[in-house]
Amino acid sequence: MSQENVDLARRMWDAFNRRDLEVWLEGFDPEVEWHTAREDPDAGVHHGRPGLMGYAEQWLDAYDDLRVDPVEVIDAGDQVLVWIRVTGRGGASGIAVDMEQAQVLTFREGRVAVGREYFDRTEALEVAGLREET
Repeated sequence: MSQENVDLARRMWDAFNRRDLEVWLEGFDPEVEWHTAREDPDAGVHHGRPGLMGYAEQWLDAYDDLRVDPVEVIDAGDQVLVWIRVTGRGGASGIAVDMEQAQVLTFREGRVAVGREYFDRTEALEVAGLREET
């Protein structure tokens, strides 16, 4: 099942970048819990698809041409670590955003049940039960 999870993670972000948000949301369990990175100024947990959609809409409203591109996707059994690059331009400010972060996605019955964001790659790898290659 783990390769299916890796493939689903890639397809979900592809759908997001096409703004096919209905397809993107289908990849999440209806009761998904999405934990933003603790360093995020609005750190917290978004519950269910409506909560996750509200979180995504904040980003989509704030940044023109927002993209979330998987740089690396690592199979970790029922979890997948996705190292993403987020790019876009502030709609009001014109300021460019270009950052990377990790997402540890926990799958249940073929959908993301829990998502956790991390800015620290080593921490994300540990959470996913993986070790940094040296």
